[in-house]
Amino acid sequence: MSTNQHQVDENLLQCIVAAMPVQVLVVGQDMTVRYASPAYCNRRGISPDEIVGMSLNDLFPAGLLSEADLATAISDTINHQSSTHWSGYRQPTPDHGERTIDIRLDPCLCEGEQQVLLTIEDVSERHRLLYERDIIQQVGQVMLSIVDLPRLLHAILTGMTAGGAAGLGFNRAILLLVDEEAGLLKGEMAVGPRDAQEAYEIWSQIELQQPHTLGDLLAKEAQLPAPEEEPLHDLVAALQFPLEKTDMLPLAALIEQQTAHITNGANDPRVDEHLHELLQTDEFVVVPLLIEGQAIGAVIADNFVTRAPISEADVQLLSTLANQAALAIERARAYEEIQQRAAVSHRPEREN
Repeated sequence: MSTNQHQVDENLLQCIVAAMPVQVLVVGQDMTVRYASPAYCNRRGISPDEIVGMSLNDLFPAGLLSEADLATAISDTINHQSSTHWSGYRQPTPDHGERTIDIRLDPCLCEGEQQVLLTIEDVSERHRLLYERDIIQQVGQVMLSIVDLPRLLHAILTGMTAGGAAGLGFNRAILLLVDEEAGLLKGEMAVGPRDAQEAYEIWSQIELQQPHTLGDLLAKEAQLPAPEEEPLHDLVAALQFPLEKTDMLPLAALIEQQTAHITNGANDPRVDEHLHELLQTDEFVVVPLLIEGQAIGAVIADNFVTRAPISEADVQLLSTLANQAALAIERARAYEEIQQRAAVSHRPEREN
């Protein structure tokens, strides 16, 4: 709380708010708008003349008005000359599924009248970045805790497909690894449903379990099913690409060492008919798995059930996670090799 009174004349107020990225309104005790900043008006595509004189009851969502008891808060701000701040209010908008905003009320004296300076700051991007950082840290910690290679691969793909606070929320993630001896980039493992019906059955079950983290989700799986019992086993087995086929995906992403975001697979020259038929979706992402500039494999991720668009933020997050996954895979392979060598060295010699 602050007891400082802000005395602002009209010209100074306009200079201040014109330089601010936040949205500002000056409101009287009767909830009537006396001034609206360009940022507030431009966001809504209306002129200041249309807003001035309107009531907040007609401008603000009913949920905010009731939850914050805005009328009482404005009255208290004027009467007690104290500031009020709400942080992290979630508000759906026509251009965004759910924006997160901070709202602040400060007393001000404008043209000799006690009024309220109402500041609205969109912090959706800030919250998104914090969420992404937490997801990457969480999945990274899980990967560091697993040295068994099959379980690690499963954890990586689960982190890419789990929703909420447990993962990135793609519908499906497929891991392919380079097999130098066979001269192929081969499907190794996949996590995701076969079709929409199976998807909703799986997602409903997960929702009932209410896992809070990726660790919680993996802890409910006592052991991995056999590869042939995995829902996407047939798809994984069919994904095999000669290493010399470098002009087509997914090999092209490995050669270029760049993530490929495909938005129109049916007409993209990098997507051949075989891959398009297997994935049965026009939008997907191919991320190379690189260790010191050497490609060891790739991940293909998509939303083939929900058909939800894949944002650039989703692509960047997937690429970041893939970088960590490549390191974890290399570490698990090294551990596996050490274990195998130790087993051979301790094997008793056969008697003649």
